[in-house]
Amino acid sequence: MSTEELLFEDHRIRPSLDEMAWIPGGTFRMGSDSHYPEEAPSHRVTVDSFWIDRAPVTNREFRRFVDATDYVTLAEIPPRAADYPGDQGCTGPADTSET
Repeated sequence: MSTEELLFEDHRIRPSLDEMAWIPGGTFRMGSDSHYPEEAPSHRVTVDSFWIDRAPVTNREFRRFVDATDYVTLAEIPPRAADYPGDQGCTGPADTSET
């Protein structure tokens, strides 16, 4: 089996590797201890190698991908209250109507 077949064997579409770049995996320092609090703490992260498109994905290309794979984005998944413990008691949008 070729490298391309191994990488894409679980997909129903096969991207053209001519339009993609191979990014070798490695370890790098992610975050910062001297800027915004949400960036701390700085820590080492290791990522696997991966393919990435050389150009941004168009809406048409993304639609073809979704149609071929039945992919569902996070925006399409209803939020679960358990994932937001700070919002205790909130069951939906605030009632902004005046009485």
